[in-house]
Amino acid sequence: MKSKRIVIFLSMLFLLTAASALYSVLRLTPSHATVDQVIIQKSTANHKTQQTPALWRIPISSTVNKPTPLTSGWFVTDTNGRIISLTETGDIRWQTSYSNHAWQASAVVDNETICAVTQKGTLFLFELNSGAVKWSKETGTICLHPPLIEMLGQQRVIILLSQEDGTLVCLNALDGSIRWKSPATSRSDGPPTRFGDMIAYGNCDAAVHLFSMTNGQLNGSIQLEGDEQVAGAILPLPNEKLLVVGTRSGKLALLNTTSMTCISRVSVSEAEAFATPVLVDAKRIFMPVSEGRLTFWKLDGDQLVADDVIKLSSSFDETIVVNNIFWAIGNRSVVAVSITAPSKRLQYTTLGDDLRAIVPGVNGKTVLISDGELICVKGF
Repeated sequence: MKSKRIVIFLSMLFLLTAASALYSVLRLTPSHATVDQVIIQKSTANHKTQQTPALWRIPISSTVNKPTPLTSGWFVTDTNGRIISLTETGDIRWQTSYSNHAWQASAVVDNETICAVTQKGTLFLFELNSGAVKWSKETGTICLHPPLIEMLGQQRVIILLSQEDGTLVCLNALDGSIRWKSPATSRSDGPPTRFGDMIAYGNCDAAVHLFSMTNGQLNGSIQLEGDEQVAGAILPLPNEKLLVVGTRSGKLALLNTTSMTCISRVSVSEAEAFATPVLVDAKRIFMPVSEGRLTFWKLDGDQLVADDVIKLSSSFDETIVVNNIFWAIGNRSVVAVSITAPSKRLQYTTLGDDLRAIVPGVNGKTVLISDGELICVKGF
């Protein structure tokens, strides 16, 4: 009898042990899955994980402006007054909102500060690390492009260009005080460019205007043909006497700032040529055109001479060149081409439908806006 009780006891003990082990297995399996999900959610709190070329994605407002690249990350504003400083991995470093300000554009001033201008021309200077405001200034300048940051003597200055009438306003970066204002010209859709001791921009006058960097005085204007309005950036060549610019009539023009004349013009596009020319080397110029062609030109004396042309698979809606890498948005895809080694290319086609505002940043990473998201992709 005693022996029978021992057998029953041992059997029950075995069953309890087996049940406990089975329970542990069944309990640990979903717990492990839950832990995995938590880790995934934590690491992608702001980033949708999808099988696309995107390194990360974050939701943004539909009114966001073109981001500004930082040493590590991006500075993002929108027309509803929001400002976000993002790290390279897409995490929020800091954010703030100014509901009574509609931001237009921004630019890094130095290693510690960044400026942003509103659609009504109020210029703010922020601390990069915290977002604290150092100063603000009403300029009355309605800008289309980011401020131009330059050195004037030993002092850093911020230069704004009024799209409405072409007035340049130069402010001290230290305290926002105005150093000078230039005379007005006319509507100016292109950004200002510094070369030597002058500031230049082209505009709807079909002319390129040259101003003194010291006091904003108009030094002269180079008149083009009547259909050669300028809305793109100007490329100064290294000798500080020649400028290259694209025009509305599809021409690439070479300008001499000594004689104040256009000394050479070539046809690069059947449409507008408003991209920014890029100097590849001392006498070779790169100019993309909207039809999907990458054109290269040689400077032969005082003439532009065709050198090479590369046809890509689609037309371009938007282009930018940074560190000799050409980036373009077109036909719902993103293309990158090395302009020094054009066989080196990449293309992304699964990023979304409404692509815009492409901005190369640090470590080969590039961001763009698509369908209500800010997307980061890897470059070369």
